[in-house]
Amino acid sequence: MKSYLYLFAVLLVPLSVVADSIDADDCTRIENDTQRLKCYDDLFKRADADAVGNPDLGAEQIEAPPIDFVEARLVGDFNGWTGKTVFTLDNGQVWRQTNNYIQDYIPRDPIPAAKVTISKGMMGSYNLQVEGVKRIVQVKRVK
Repeated sequence: MKSYLYLFAVLLVPLSVVADSIDADDCTRIENDTQRLKCYDDLFKRADADAVGNPDLGAEQIEAPPIDFVEARLVGDFNGWTGKTVFTLDNGQVWRQTNNYIQDYIPRDPIPAAKVTISKGMMGSYNLQVEGVKRIVQVKRVK
């Protein structure tokens, strides 16, 4: 019994290959109008599906809307900046202080999970501001 099932399965594969290899010439030989039309419909539907391929192809050329700022929270306590401070955000981004010439800033008390806003500055720079702190610091994204 198993050998019959195997033989039946082997015979089905070539039938599916033959069914997929129909071209326009095969459709023209069909005399019944309805069947011929169905043949053409099936042929062009399959051609359209093959042409679609990867629907995301070229999507990288579509301009994304500009992002003016990012709001997130710091992972851990905010203890200020000292010239080369690294800021890890809860969204997975990591930013590092770039202008180490600026005066260090240390808050009176650490701020737990401080909310920060990172916005575009001048000439391609980015500024980080901690909620409740009047100063800003220039940063560069490292991750």
